Amino acid sequence: MTLTTRPGEPGLVVESWISNSTDFLAVIAQLYGARAGADVRLYPTGLEEQTERNKTLISYRAVVGALDARPNGGVFSQECITWFAVGNRMYGSVGVDEIAFEVGRQGVVSVVPRVLRTALRKL
Repeated sequence: MTLTTRPGEPGLVVESWISNSTDFLAVIAQLYGARAGADVRLYPTGLEEQTERNKTLISYRAVVGALDARPNGGVFSQECITWFAVGNRMYGSVGVDEIAFEVGRQGVVSVVPRVLRTALRKL
């Protein structure tokens, strides 16, 4: 997973996400009906958890926007999927949009997409 920021824009931007040879940005775009692709951003939730390994898990939510969204659709337009997408997809009692950062003394150790039940170690 490659994360970046863009000046003047909110959140951490998921620039790419490949896990076990699967392009998860493409999967997310299909899951949310974003025909031209998905703009996925991570926003902090303010929730933290101490782990048994003396690390901290800092929780974020992934907010999905469609790259082909039309801005003139109005507040309840189906083109603005971000209004309807946060927390609405679950798998095994875990939100598909739940992401955590495992942080140790030296900073971020891994990114944890909770629905995958794995940790993506920092390279």
